[in-house]
Amino acid sequence: MADESKSRRSSPLATAWNFLPRIELARVLANYRVDFTDKLAGDIAAGIVVAVMLIPQGMAYSTLAGLPPMYGLYSSIFALLLYSPFSTSPQLAVGPVAMMSLLSNAAVSEFEGATCSGGLHAEDPSCARFIDLSQKLAFLTGCVSLVLGLFKAGYLVNFLSHPVLKGFTFAAALIIGSSQLSKVLGFKIKRHEYVYDTWGDVVMGIADGKVHGLTFGLFIENMALFYLLKYIRTYLRTVPSVKANKVAMQIINAFPNALVVVVVNIAIVAGAGLDKEGVGIVGKIDSGIPTPRNLFDENFGSDAGRLFASALIMCIVGFMESISVAKAMALRFGNEVDSNQELVGLGVGNFVGAFFNSFSTTGGFSRTSVNADAGAKTPLAGMISSLILIIVVVFLTGLFEYLPDVTLGSMIIFAVIKLVEFTTPRMLWAVDKGDFVVYIVSLIATIVLGIELGIAVGAAISLVRVIKEAALPHVAVLGRMPGSSGTWRNVKRFPGVAKPVADVHVLRFDSSIFFANAAFFRSLILRASSPKHAECVPRAIVVDCSAIANLDSSAIHMLEGLPAELRKQAKTLKEDRLKELKRRLEKCAPKAMVDEVRSLRTPAGATVDAFNPYAPSDLPCHDTDVADEPDALNERIHHVLESPPRIPVLYLSCMRGPVRDMIKRNDHFEDCDEARARYVDGNFWRCEYPCRMVAPHKLLFVGCRTVPGMPGTAEAKAESAPPARAGAGGDSSLASASVSLEDRVAAASVPPSEQQARRAASRADSSLGGEQDEGPVGSPSHGEKYPLLQLVLQEQDIEEAVAKVEGFLRDMDDVAEKERASSAEAGASKRSGAIATAAAASSAEAMA
Repeated sequence: MADESKSRRSSPLATAWNFLPRIELARVLANYRVDFTDKLAGDIAAGIVVAVMLIPQGMAYSTLAGLPPMYGLYSSIFALLLYSPFSTSPQLAVGPVAMMSLLSNAAVSEFEGATCSGGLHAEDPSCARFIDLSQKLAFLTGCVSLVLGLFKAGYLVNFLSHPVLKGFTFAAALIIGSSQLSKVLGFKIKRHEYVYDTWGDVVMGIADGKVHGLTFGLFIENMALFYLLKYIRTYLRTVPSVKANKVAMQIINAFPNALVVVVVNIAIVAGAGLDKEGVGIVGKIDSGIPTPRNLFDENFGSDAGRLFASALIMCIVGFMESISVAKAMALRFGNEVDSNQELVGLGVGNFVGAFFNSFSTTGGFSRTSVNADAGAKTPLAGMISSLILIIVVVFLTGLFEYLPDVTLGSMIIFAVIKLVEFTTPRMLWAVDKGDFVVYIVSLIATIVLGIELGIAVGAAISLVRVIKEAALPHVAVLGRMPGSSGTWRNVKRFPGVAKPVADVHVLRFDSSIFFANAAFFRSLILRASSPKHAECVPRAIVVDCSAIANLDSSAIHMLEGLPAELRKQAKTLKEDRLKELKRRLEKCAPKAMVDEVRSLRTPAGATVDAFNPYAPSDLPCHDTDVADEPDALNERIHHVLESPPRIPVLYLSCMRGPVRDMIKRNDHFEDCDEARARYVDGNFWRCEYPCRMVAPHKLLFVGCRTVPGMPGTAEAKAESAPPARAGAGGDSSLASASVSLEDRVAAASVPPSEQQARRAASRADSSLGGEQDEGPVGSPSHGEKYPLLQLVLQEQDIEEAVAKVEGFLRDMDDVAEKERASSAEAGASKRSGAIATAAAASSAEAMA
């Protein structure tokens, strides 16, 4: 049964079902009987209040979109009616808003032959073309919203950051307010693409005395009435008796100030006959519900191609405005909002509404707040508002014939004043200077380049910042805090307090590693292993991987290649150091010494491949302490040549379980505890066979030197002498003599026990000052290539991880110290034996 259920869920039909939009209204109706009376009363009250509010708002925003006022009512009806069945936000009230109206007007105005002068002449052919394009734009905006919502891609709209939206909103408020200056000043202003041209015409018109006195007087009266009503509302909210009365507070919050202003101004204009004195009015409005219209005419393809970019921008801007207020209401009332479902609802409203004379709509801040305060409990409140607006459109349009244009303009200006936030720049400057710069660029780009280009620039800046944050994530160099157990902090934020650990470089990488930042992580490790002035290459690099949630194939490939990169860098650093020393030597040494130094070569025991990461080194980190004298420089050059370059071992700590499991399955990484158990054994660093080959007879590593004392090698041939110091005579080559293939076969045939005995004898010989074939104590024997592993720490606490690394290094130092003590003891014993033998021989000779 379980298998059958799982099969049904994963069937193609079930997959297709997941892409269908959910009808949230069915769930709402199923639960509506719970608190039925309370829900119904709240929804009816809110529906009435929002409908009353939408009448003047819709007409005002319609003129802002360049359309006749009635189209704002059409848009409000169908937006609410179609959005509500899919809504997950009970309080969100959709309809025309200033931003979408402005964007729609800007996009459609780019078409030649499309204009609605004043938005009042629908019978004009050019105005009919303007209306047609506005509805096609709404259709495309709905299509984009539907596609994003159905494919659960609502997260894509988040590429407009908060500073970009704030800068764009500030500039848009200036542009919206400027577009209404013609209505409030009473003289015609030519439409311009850029707002600063409009400002120039306004100044010239005022200077020429074109301002209509009655119109401007009505504007002053409108603004005064708006602010008076706002002040009264604010004052009543502070009265204790009113605050204690829930019903009174609902009435005050839901009181339609805009409708009061509309009614007052209609009465003034109609009663005083101001329309005959040059005050512009809306005029006669056709009643009735519009019939569906065909958008797919012969121009649809070309029009859609030109409008698509604008539709995409409007979808993003409209959704961000809508979802932000929906989430604010969800936080206030404790309900949940589905972003993708909201996209579907907005998309259906614009997609279908476009066939009924609607232009682009979205959720509005002020309407939603009023809807919530009026008591909306479910999305049914929006459908009730739609039904009331239908009644107004069918029966009451004649009441708005004397509505003055200046009142609609005043209503828009009063609304956009709230969008201008002068505190935002100061806040951004205090929090993040980068956000402040983005805000200013977005604001200026919108004013100078226009609405669409301005928001495109803002979106591009947001995308670049996202890419930058992904490719260059935050990295902290950690230091141990004094007086606390296990506390590590960023050394930049706690300078002088958080102390770095000697020989251990601790980093925290605050991001997952993937293809975009893999190169950055690689460069980070290489920089950490490259010494700065007066600093040494660390013996270990510990990476705090607690923030690394995932590794992709590019990250794994990069990590696998890190040991080779570290070797290559160490070799380059050593070569650069030698070049600098030789350059200094050439300035002060005789030519003969310089030539001898130039002929020196790195011995096999001092190459990158011969480096033992756990053997301590007495080579100074820098050469600033060496005077520019021939002998001192010559001595340092030999010291650098004979010392393997230091290469840090990379430790990955505090890894999450899935990431650690992925790493441990890769052969390029090794568990630290397992490595520690082997490395503390001193014999691990000695060859059981030449080059530690599993099958020495195959001679896999032909670059090995032979084991001293083996047949056909030390007894038959003299090993090459140690390199002579330049300037002191002798052979100046630091390279060991080559060995024949036959000698290697002979060496490989010797049993391991005899090899170990002969190596012990060889070490004893070398301690007396004889031949030194195995290199310095703790370094690879016979050219063995040590594995430079990347070790994985199981610890989930950075303090425990660093403590384990420090203990590991101490163990290795102990191994090296025991090796040195053993070699010294063997040398002393041999010297004593040699002295005793010499004394006995001398005594016997004296007696003879």
